[in-house]
Amino acid sequence: TATTEMQTRSLVGSVRCVQETGTWALGLWGESKQHADKVMARNVNNAKARYLRGVAEKNLGQCDEAIADLTFALEANPTDERIKFEIEAAKEKKKVTQNKEKKVFEKMFQKESLYAEKIPKVEKAPPYDPTNPLVYLDIQIGKNEILKRIVIELFSKHVPKAAENFKCLCTGEKSTGGQKLYYKGCKFHKLVKGFMIEGGDFENGDGTGGASIYGKTFADEPVWFEHESRGLLTMSNHGPNTNGSRFFISFNGASWISKKNITFGRVMKGYDALKLIENIPVGEKDAPQEDIMIADCGEYKEKIDLPEKPQSNTY
Repeated sequence: TATTEMQTRSLVGSVRCVQETGTWALGLWGESKQHADKVMARNVNNAKARYLRGVAEKNLGQCDEAIADLTFALEANPTDERIKFEIEAAKEKKKVTQNKEKKVFEKMFQKESLYAEKIPKVEKAPPYDPTNPLVYLDIQIGKNEILKRIVIELFSKHVPKAAENFKCLCTGEKSTGGQKLYYKGCKFHKLVKGFMIEGGDFENGDGTGGASIYGKTFADEPVWFEHESRGLLTMSNHGPNTNGSRFFISFNGASWISKKNITFGRVMKGYDALKLIENIPVGEKDAPQEDIMIADCGEYKEKIDLPEKPQSNTY
């Protein structure tokens, strides 16, 4: 009817008005498409509405829909250069978008992608380096107060933050009047036969406390060593980037923690102490039934030519 035709023309005029004023100035292409959709609901074959909707879709990044609408409009007006121009523009925009997406996916799956960088690379523990710092732990064991010394090399060139943290906690040099940052007097709270002895909680004494020299915790470092042998010194944590003061010394290799816990040192002397400690009875929650305490600790100044050979244990 004449009324319907007038309403359709009015809607088409609204689309054109939005594109020529508000849309071009403000980028309100969604509004332009909505007006065109109303025209299409009345007459799906309206070529002007198809053209105007195609222009809006192109600017919204809906290139396939734009090409379809503009091609329909061109079939009705095969000599209209504006429609031809918009079709080529939509095709070019589609090509640019596809190239961008391709680069994103290539970056995701290339060898040195962001995802790959988050997967820890595990290396063999470094050979003994006499220039690395050494520390000692004097361990007091049981009622008879047997005293044994363990000397440890710190891998300061590979994991400097963890190494410096442990060294300073051995010397106590970072302690303040309000906070103890010192292993002296700290007990080992957990002993798992065939696996490790854990200590370093000078705050609560049960594995729930402690702190680093950098704050409560510090982040993991980007170097991970295989946890493959007896006598390795490793940070204990509550998950990624939660290193504090708690540590453990291994009784055996434990490959399953190589990507979870930072290994930052190894026993150089004192494997007889480890053997004695490992045979101490344990109770509930792997708590040693005899006190195992760090009676003294600090930097070890004597020269060591070669590390002791790890001693195997018998129960």
